[in-house]
Amino acid sequence: MSTFIPSEPIDPSSLGLPRNIQLADPQFHCPAPIDVLLSTGSTFASLCIGQVNLAQPGEPELRLQKTRLGWVIGGSPTSQTAINTFHATTTALQGDLARFWEIDEGPATTHLSESERLCEEHFRNHVRRTKEGRYIVALSFNEKLSSLGSSKAAAMSRLASLHRRFQRDKQYETAYSAVIQEYLDLGQ
Repeated sequence: MSTFIPSEPIDPSSLGLPRNIQLADPQFHCPAPIDVLLSTGSTFASLCIGQVNLAQPGEPELRLQKTRLGWVIGGSPTSQTAINTFHATTTALQGDLARFWEIDEGPATTHLSESERLCEEHFRNHVRRTKEGRYIVALSFNEKLSSLGSSKAAAMSRLASLHRRFQRDKQYETAYSAVIQEYLDLGQ
């Protein structure tokens, strides 16, 4: 609702408060958050007969009002008008504006290398989306690959090892064959 009330500490001895009056808020002179907000009806219902004008001639209005909660003080203790200002700056605004203009201009033309150009072309020609929202991508094959080395001998050795295991464990062979068949079925 508001900042602390009062906005600055007040010297209660400068107000000329009568000593016999018990205030509803004995710490009224110290800045603090608002304790309670009352509706107009509740405010009028809490008022009692009894009001003391504390202002001297030529000074701003300052009064004590008796309520069912105790005496409350209201008005302006000084003639100075408080001016509250708020200034906010943000350096992020400049960056956001620059990014906006970059986006608005559209992408800058880029010079692609030969392999990047081939990749873009492959994507355009071999990627499609199904009705279910899935993407189907044909894998690219680079025909300019250098020699694969002695991988054929290693592959043949692995294949022979796999066949020996199949002969020892028929259940493993069945499970392996089922997985490979599933891969083949999905590729069709």
